Amino acid sequence: MNRESCVISARKLSRNDCLASKTLWADNESQEMAEMGRNPNIAYESKYTAKQNYRQLIQIYDEAIAAGSRTPNSAVAQQQV
Repeated sequence: MNRESCVISARKLSRNDCLASKTLWADNESQEMAEMGRNPNIAYESKYTAKQNYRQLIQIYDEAIAAGSRTPNSAVAQQQV
């Protein structure tokens, strides 16, 4: 099942019929439903690990430091601190 199939079905059928057909499909396709449930977890776990968050944070800090060193008043601001 994909988004397009529901959109096409929604055009041909009433919304209730589309919902009913998708509900029946989900009930009959328990293995595919289980896989659909696992896929977002796999994507989340690969993108949002502690290691990935650390890398992103360091990148943000590096960009902020680089941007600060490019501003003309950065030396004045550092002297005031």
